[in-house]
Amino acid sequence: MRTKKFFLVALLVTIGLVSVNSAKAQGNPTDHVALKLILNPVQSITVNPAQKDVTLEYKGLDDYATTTGNNSKFLANHLTVFSTSKFSVEATAPAFADVENAASKPPISSITLQAKGQNAISLGETSTTPLYSSENGSTTTEGTKIDVTYSGATVNSYLNSDYFKKTSEGASEVTTFTTTVTYTLIAG
Repeated sequence: MRTKKFFLVALLVTIGLVSVNSAKAQGNPTDHVALKLILNPVQSITVNPAQKDVTLEYKGLDDYATTTGNNSKFLANHLTVFSTSKFSVEATAPAFADVENAASKPPISSITLQAKGQNAISLGETSTTPLYSSENGSTTTEGTKIDVTYSGATVNSYLNSDYFKKTSEGASEVTTFTTTVTYTLIAG
């Protein structure tokens, strides 16, 4: 009888092990998922926040005659561009705002901009030549840093008495002309 119980228990254990192994063998030991990598084109342009105001000032005769540190400003890392494709940057500006008691104003085209390694362009309300062109997109999230030089006219171009505000006695006063330069990032 003892032997029968032993065989019965052994049989039950064997059936249990076979059942567990069969259960483990059923189903898939692996599975998979579809992975998609979606890359969207990105473009952005930023003016260095510390360089949002540019002043070209003519203080003395040298400033009116030749390029000096007063009438020409070099701004390192003035623009930061990020683009996933080749790009160009255009610069435009409307005419200088009218100044009360000044008979005339200098043409906006008398201001030139030059990106390092590129040709200088004259400002205008429309752009015909890009300030900067790149055959490649940005290769890091740091973007492409662009140095820009702003220059006013020389060779006595601004020595026109109509450009100056006049006092009631007709004397010239310090006159400030303003405009806003807009940079536009163009893909391709």
